[in-house]
Amino acid sequence: MPELPEIETIKRVIGPQIEGLTIQRITVNRPEVIAHPSADEFCRRITGQIFTETRRRGKFLILCMDSGDRLILHLRMTGCLLDQSVIAGIGNIYSDEILFAARIHPARPANTLTAEEWNRLASVIPERLAFFIKKNKTTPEEYLETKGQDYRNTPFLQVYGHGGEPCPICGEILCRTVLGGRSSVYCPTCQKI
Repeated sequence: MPELPEIETIKRVIGPQIEGLTIQRITVNRPEVIAHPSADEFCRRITGQIFTETRRRGKFLILCMDSGDRLILHLRMTGCLLDQSVIAGIGNIYSDEILFAARIHPARPANTLTAEEWNRLASVIPERLAFFIKKNKTTPEEYLETKGQDYRNTPFLQVYGHGGEPCPICGEILCRTVLGGRSSVYCPTCQKI
């Protein structure tokens, strides 16, 4: 499922293609996904609108229209980094990568971090997200050809999905654990609790 870097890639591909276009017809195959109003009313209101801007907020893709209405697409529902009310857009993949780069154990309670660890985390979050946004860059043609499923981050992941393999920094075997129902991979040496 896509996370913030993939949503940013989708935004950059779709935005230039739809901005300025008028919605001529809309079909809702699953009415239960429309939160408000009813699916019929939603279709009536959206038809004839012009897309003016495409934005992203965390894992939400926001399609703005000339009337001021917005169509908000949540492409995936997701410790502290996974809490979308705290930081929007970070899921398992990037949480593992960020905590590894910041040398913070995933089981550490947020209120035990030192000022230096908070500063390190604040510096690592935008750096890692920008890195993966860059690595996921794709052309509209490539995106359509792969139906948006060709995420290019896999070769660059240092710990996510590598449980049981050697740490790329120290060689210690990476551990997989479950915290709050979410899987996490970490290095017991580089990310001491």
